[in-house]
Amino acid sequence: MGSSRKCSPDMHAHGTSRNAAEKHPYYIATADYDGNQIHIRQLHQLCHELNNRGFEAFLWGARTLNGHLWTPQLSLEQRAAHYKAGKKPVWIHLAIDKVLRQQAHWTLAYTPEIHAGEKPQLGKGRIEFAQGENAPSISLPLALPWVDATVFSPATARGEGPALVYADKYLKAGGTLQEGHAELVNLGATSGAYAKAEDRAKALRSARMIYCYEAGVISTEALLCGCPVVYIQNDRTLALPAASPWLSLATAWGEDPAELLKARNELPHYQTQYLANFSDSAAELDQFIEATQQALKDLPFESAWSNESVALMGELVIESKDLASHADQAKYSRLQQQFQTWNKRSTLREIDGEIYGEHVARGDLPALAVYVYVREGDLDGLAQTLDSLEQNLYQARQLHILAGFDCPIDPSELGPQCVWHALPTSQSPFSGALPEWLLLMESGTVLTAQALVEFALAAKHPQARLVYADEAFTASNGLETPHFKPDLNIEWLRSINYLGSAVAVRTADWRQQGAVPDFDRLYGLALELSRDKHSIRHVDTVLLKSDGLVSPARELAELQQLQVHLDQQSLPARVQAQKTAGCRQIEYQGARPRRVSVIIPTGYQLGYLRCLLGSLQSYAEPELHEIILVTQPEHEAAAHHAATSVTLTTPLRVVCTPVGPYQHGLALNTGAAAATGDVLLFADDDTEAIQRPWLSSLTAYLDQADVGCVAPRLVLQVGDKPTLQSGPMTLGIGDWAACYNGERRLLDEQGVFSRLQTSQDVSTVAGHFFLLERALWQQLGGFDTGDCHTFTTVHDFCIRASQAGRRHIWTPVSSVLHQGGKTVEALGREAGRSYEIKSAALREKQSFLTRWVQQIAHDRSYNRHLSLQNPYDVEADLVVDWMSSRKDRPRAMAFPISSGSGQYRVVEPLNALQHAGLAQSCIVFPVTHSLYRTPTALEITRADPDRMIVQHSIGDAHLQLLRAYRKTNPNLFTIQTVDDLFHDLPQKHHLHNYHQREGYVRMREAMSLCDRVIVSTQPLVEVYGDHCRDVRVMPNCLDDRVWGQFYKTPAPRKRLRVGWAGAAQHLGDLEMIGEVVARFKDEVDWIFMGMCPDSLRPYIKEYHPFVSYVDYPAKLASLDLDIAIAPLEDNPFNRCKSNLRLLEYGAMGWPVVCSDVYPFRTENPPVLRVPNEKEAWIESVRRLIDDEALRHQMGQQLNRWVSDHFYLSKNTDKWFSAIFD
Repeated sequence: MGSSRKCSPDMHAHGTSRNAAEKHPYYIATADYDGNQIHIRQLHQLCHELNNRGFEAFLWGARTLNGHLWTPQLSLEQRAAHYKAGKKPVWIHLAIDKVLRQQAHWTLAYTPEIHAGEKPQLGKGRIEFAQGENAPSISLPLALPWVDATVFSPATARGEGPALVYADKYLKAGGTLQEGHAELVNLGATSGAYAKAEDRAKALRSARMIYCYEAGVISTEALLCGCPVVYIQNDRTLALPAASPWLSLATAWGEDPAELLKARNELPHYQTQYLANFSDSAAELDQFIEATQQALKDLPFESAWSNESVALMGELVIESKDLASHADQAKYSRLQQQFQTWNKRSTLREIDGEIYGEHVARGDLPALAVYVYVREGDLDGLAQTLDSLEQNLYQARQLHILAGFDCPIDPSELGPQCVWHALPTSQSPFSGALPEWLLLMESGTVLTAQALVEFALAAKHPQARLVYADEAFTASNGLETPHFKPDLNIEWLRSINYLGSAVAVRTADWRQQGAVPDFDRLYGLALELSRDKHSIRHVDTVLLKSDGLVSPARELAELQQLQVHLDQQSLPARVQAQKTAGCRQIEYQGARPRRVSVIIPTGYQLGYLRCLLGSLQSYAEPELHEIILVTQPEHEAAAHHAATSVTLTTPLRVVCTPVGPYQHGLALNTGAAAATGDVLLFADDDTEAIQRPWLSSLTAYLDQADVGCVAPRLVLQVGDKPTLQSGPMTLGIGDWAACYNGERRLLDEQGVFSRLQTSQDVSTVAGHFFLLERALWQQLGGFDTGDCHTFTTVHDFCIRASQAGRRHIWTPVSSVLHQGGKTVEALGREAGRSYEIKSAALREKQSFLTRWVQQIAHDRSYNRHLSLQNPYDVEADLVVDWMSSRKDRPRAMAFPISSGSGQYRVVEPLNALQHAGLAQSCIVFPVTHSLYRTPTALEITRADPDRMIVQHSIGDAHLQLLRAYRKTNPNLFTIQTVDDLFHDLPQKHHLHNYHQREGYVRMREAMSLCDRVIVSTQPLVEVYGDHCRDVRVMPNCLDDRVWGQFYKTPAPRKRLRVGWAGAAQHLGDLEMIGEVVARFKDEVDWIFMGMCPDSLRPYIKEYHPFVSYVDYPAKLASLDLDIAIAPLEDNPFNRCKSNLRLLEYGAMGWPVVCSDVYPFRTENPPVLRVPNEKEAWIESVRRLIDDEALRHQMGQQLNRWVSDHFYLSKNTDKWFSAIFD
């Protein structure tokens, strides 16, 4: 990382002949070939044409190709060949597709004709600059024909043959052709009878029209052949008329005679425009090639290849010596991307300002004097720092600026609380009356708005003497690299100064550092204070941003201060600066001799054992006192024979465990009990010593009285490459703990902030090879032989040692070979043993988690904002922004489903509670519609919410997690939210078959695993009352900040708009009123949104597809209805539903006719409720059609009823009680 502790600079393994190639390649990102998707067809055709002209072009992302086109797929090997040959690619992708932002530097966006025009103009395709460094801004016309006009052309004498139909995706999606269409020839049929263009053209020339259930290439083919296109509206593939004039001109929306006549009249114009648009396509393509090739020739090689794409090619293009640096760069790039998301989800909100205001108002925060150390000439940085101080929620009592030059302005302009100290000065800037605490900062440091409050809150701890916080490093290009730090990590603090550029210290401690101590002196003070672990406090959230630079002078000062610290601790050591600025490697020399007993459980892998014994002989050190082999009785003879076959100068004994199944903890204890050394080294029999010294560098750590276990770096030779097998270990990652091994497991990788090259405290060690003092083993009563006897016994021991005040150390100073689980591998080959091993591991895992869940979830050597899925990634999905050190408000973590129900029942109520200042919430949204980010039990424990809210959690994965939560977190208060009946669904419901068989049992178990169930209606209480001991009703409410803005006084119109909006499960409800819709089709315009049964299609004026919930309220309002209807069949499922439809209609101020069923009786709404009888419905709709005054009156009354009873702002106390009481 050069001279900075932040992200590494951009790096490239350069091509070998960058200027050799005259023609540069084109990489075209597109989807699988689809004969009816115009833009996909165009991009495939572009690739084909470029290759035909002698320029290499490749498709990326497409697996299905057209065998008649020259469209090779882009492989990593092909990209690597281009890179090595010095070629510079240009990426091309569809303008609306942004998937390439991390794939290339120079990217062009193609806007096809169907996206370029606005009615009534027929647009021309264009290709334009999208992104790139040092790249030209190209913008050119580029028309790419999607239909061959020489094949698809009108007949000389047009016939009036039978109509055709085109339905491909529609039928695949489960659609049914309209009456009369099934007998027609389907050009979209999968039979392939019309796969050839010539056959389709012949059929189209003779057809009187073609009914299209989807728009696309077929539309253009038909129109060029003189065949009118009639679009058939449907929910699956053609909900709305095509927006592009290329797909709507000369077409009819339905079989209205006027529409058909208009379409026929526009046919010649369409044909003429199509031919005109592409008349210059060959010349435009030549112009595009010339412009891009010239631009690529001038483009610097480094600007044509992104770091991400080079890293993706890996060893194909990167020299071995550069692989590690590229791996580090890839990690930092990912951290930067994740941090962008984290930042968006952790911004301060109103409730945060309220909470911080309360802390300040209490008046018990320690006062702070801020001292800003100005780096040489850094006036701009000083200005940024002062601006951030001014915007803080808590103001410093004093502000001092320390600079090596005079104040450039009149000091009086700085304000009465600010003093400028020009250094050197005869009087110490710290000699006057000062508050108890100082905040020391460097210029250029930008504090967050809450920073001073958080520093002051941490300083309130009675033992606190120094406070540091997480930070972000800002690069010159604006990218931010987060540094989420551990709590006090003594060994890592010696290896790297991670305190940051803003640190709070007690005034008395700082004054002892000299009259005018440099900012660098903070490091020496922290080392001195580290002797008392409680004196250094950590604020575990980002409070500052800086450039993270480490000057040579600071690096030298830190080395000197570290040496002084080690001397004062009587720790003889050799300290060396590493290649990354600010990082040091410490090799302790050992203050006293040690006698090490090597304990090796063995029996199954005696060949590996012999290699281990041979390595101990080859790399023997004076500390090696004895070797003890621990085996089961049945393996004793074989183990003894294997040991005696190796020449050893170190005494060796074989001891046996008691008869019975193997237990690792028992084996370790057996060996330890037989040992006579003062240090115990436990080694798997598939490890080996590979360097000298390896042992003394480990035992030297034990000279520190607070050290427990010490583990070396474990490595393995894979082919011709040494790889990292065990880096620093973190609790809570994976099943129970995992090692951080970098991106590529390369020994030269630095890792995040040099974690892989620096010694550090860890909460546990890998049990394959580690040592400790025998006295500690005796003190703790040995390794566990109960529930955590094999797979987790070492981790259990480490946690118990930590509770006894010990810290554990992982160090790369010593490397040991580890072949990796050879005994388990051998046992797994025996019939049935693999299953037994996995089952035992699962049982032990659960016991281990149950015993130590708090310690595992809160690894003090890690950080709560880092992922428990992938070591040292930022946790960007599960962003918990409440402070872990205190509880300012009740806290809820929620996992809504990805639908309107998730918004109404979870997201909006929690947002309302937060907006009202009543509770803090962490809402984890689904990654996609069907992919959920479900947290593990450890992630929930780490977040520590007061309530966990799940919704409709009846899937296999959800039930499994609920079971795990109940086992591991029995005190976690879990709430299930349900707003539907999950059995007895109507037969026409699309989930009827599944839920009739699965819904009851699954929901019963899901509720039994929860402490409370919140339902939306009273009938659901009666259904689910025996599933959970605490079932509460909380009706649906609307967020008035969203829904309260749409009411308007209806405007008079000649033809009323009557309609319905809802989701796809209402098929039976809508079919019930089919005759009502048909009755009024000539009097009103029927408007449907969300779904419309095929039987009602002939009667409706407009159909609008469903939209995302974010857009739903505005879209609903845009329907501009005069009357809304809400039909519901009277069945158990509907009787359990809520009155949500009335609330939405009421927010709009629309009068409503609805079925007289339970949901629409709640709170007696001012609507026309009618029995589900045709004549009753007709009478009520007629009544509203005929009475304008009644419509206005009922719309106003319903709007007022919603406002009075069902807006969230008036129900926050009820929601709070439902969740937190």
